[in-house]
Amino acid sequence: MLPFGGVFAGMGAMVIRVFAKTPGMKRVVLNVEEFQTGRSTHRSISYIEVDENASDTEIARIKRERIGAKLATRPDWAEGRIASERRRSGNAYWYIAAAIAVLWSVSIGAAVFFDAFAWFFTAILSLFLGIVLWLAVSNLLHRRKFSEAELLLDSTPALLGETFEAEIRGGIHRDTKISEDAELTLTCVHSWEVRTRDSDGKSQTRTRRKTLWEDTRRVTVQRQGGRPSVTVPVRFEMPEDQPQTTPGDSHGIHWHLHARVRLPGLDWRAEFEVPVFALDSVEARLLG
Repeated sequence: MLPFGGVFAGMGAMVIRVFAKTPGMKRVVLNVEEFQTGRSTHRSISYIEVDENASDTEIARIKRERIGAKLATRPDWAEGRIASERRRSGNAYWYIAAAIAVLWSVSIGAAVFFDAFAWFFTAILSLFLGIVLWLAVSNLLHRRKFSEAELLLDSTPALLGETFEAEIRGGIHRDTKISEDAELTLTCVHSWEVRTRDSDGKSQTRTRRKTLWEDTRRVTVQRQGGRPSVTVPVRFEMPEDQPQTTPGDSHGIHWHLHARVRLPGLDWRAEFEVPVFALDSVEARLLG
């Protein structure tokens, strides 16, 4: 038993050494996030080490540097000129439609020459193909009628507990007749994967989404100077009790700004993913 005791004692000492605070340094909270996975809620707290004599100003500067590193994952975030999701998606709908069309052709061949039951899968693929083609055509018509829009942030990133201000440029030509205000909706969405097993024991993965926070307001569309397109002012009071952006991952926390202006024929719509981070005492209040 003594050899095993020595091994466990050594492992314990190693763990303590790895997670122990560095002499002359102190740990401060960098970020606090809460995630809901299925029916369970998990809290994740990340720390950074700073000099034990570091002032609040120095700590805030270090946190901003860490946030800057996260912003580097999206150049448009770092510049504060955020491209619309429509422009970022490019021709994705057409590529998806082409892939479904190939599967649809294979399914028809299987139904004609091998198994009539394959017509069931052909019908499902036809439905999906129709939906994707409708999205692709709608996207194409939108691009032809409106110019590309971008979101210009007054300061990047947006901070929890502070005022988020920006403006949307591009999209609608200045000579377009606009009779209604623009509708802006800012949402914080948490998405995660849930793994389950069916009756045959096969593993299935599904993506769940939950809106954690949402705010909607209407603003007047503006025509400024000699700009060829209108501008839409953006202003929201950011909450203090919501999690920050999870950069570089399709799952996690994402903040989205949705903009819409009702027009004759085709409405103008734009969506932007906004970088939102916590700073200074926000983390401490979340811990309370």
